[in-house]
Amino acid sequence: MEVVFTPSGQGEATGYSLKGAPPGADVTPAKAGPDGPYQFRITGGRCDQEYTFRVAAEYDGGEAVSEPSIPVRPCVAPGKPAGFTAKGKNHGADLTWSAPENAKDGGVTYTLEGPGEHPSDPDGTGAEVTGLKNGQSYTWTLRAKNEAGESQERAEATADLRPPSAQFRNANNDHRNTLIRPGPGPGGEAGRIPKGEYITMTVICQQRGAPYTDTDTGMSSNVWNKVESSRGSGWLNDVLMDTPKGGFPAAPLWECE
Repeated sequence: MEVVFTPSGQGEATGYSLKGAPPGADVTPAKAGPDGPYQFRITGGRCDQEYTFRVAAEYDGGEAVSEPSIPVRPCVAPGKPAGFTAKGKNHGADLTWSAPENAKDGGVTYTLEGPGEHPSDPDGTGAEVTGLKNGQSYTWTLRAKNEAGESQERAEATADLRPPSAQFRNANNDHRNTLIRPGPGPGGEAGRIPKGEYITMTVICQQRGAPYTDTDTGMSSNVWNKVESSRGSGWLNDVLMDTPKGGFPAAPLWECE
């Protein structure tokens, strides 16, 4: 807080002092000389309280005190959080932001609203969202607040949870044609990869479906890959694909929904 005043026109003042500073606050200067500077800077106080100040002109025989200042707070409500972004991931998103421009010194908390499971009052400048369905877009809003109030404007961020596709080849196609299925199960035909042919195709996402066992290798899986290829588009079981193994979904792939 800063108090600026004009020198007294009543006699020869020996100096000026400030009245009304909060307990424990730092007042600079502690006392102003008769030639100035004609201002005081006050550091401290509580943001949820207003303060009024008076300037006392000191004389050899006493002092003359000014009228009180208008009520002020040592801080103002923060502005909109800066740089609010959302990065989608499998069934969730990572949210990040920066403190408002007028609140870089701290003392700010946040209120987060939007879909999914996340803290409503996150600590720091980031939060994780979980529990979302893939294949959709989601939007969150964020406000900053301190003891002086809440930001008038909300920051907004959107993440698109459409699964990112990747390129992989088929596998285990030495003994018979590989059938591309119309759904995540071993029935029907949406395409055919001739025996001995290995092609690179686009894998859109993975989904659990009906169990399948490859009769040539004995390998089994209930994970199906949604694919687009020159031999047809549909679903291929994971044992017939050269995709990463060991998890579901296997990074960098996402679950379809």
